[in-house]
Amino acid sequence: MPSKAVSDAFEARLQSWPNLSACPLVEINEVSTVPKPPYLEIEWPAAVEDRMSKGKPAIYRERGGARFIITVSTNMPAWKAQVLAWADELRDLFRSAPLGGVETDEASPAVIDERNREGTKFHVPFAVAYTYDVLK
Repeated sequence: MPSKAVSDAFEARLQSWPNLSACPLVEINEVSTVPKPPYLEIEWPAAVEDRMSKGKPAIYRERGGARFIITVSTNMPAWKAQVLAWADELRDLFRSAPLGGVETDEASPAVIDERNREGTKFHVPFAVAYTYDVLK
């Protein structure tokens, strides 16, 4: 799980994505009605922190990845072109970008295979690596 500063920085940057209204962000742990696809989720599958300096205060570096998941309806016409275009826009938005103290690095290509299918939904993930230094 990321620090609050990292989560806030990613969500703030996401607000500048021009297709956010067509593919809205859904919070994965919020009691609300999930809209019909398409929609976007952000998961935080991995994060670690290393102490980078001695003494007090010290520099701590958080490193991790944000996993973006675009969900569409199964068998939606022209889904692939739309999803890959959105994924590329989001990758460009977050790739190697300073986000108020958070630095992003690589943005992996979208993954499409049989594991994406879940009933009437098709999930297309990609990940963005980040680092965040804080003085504590």
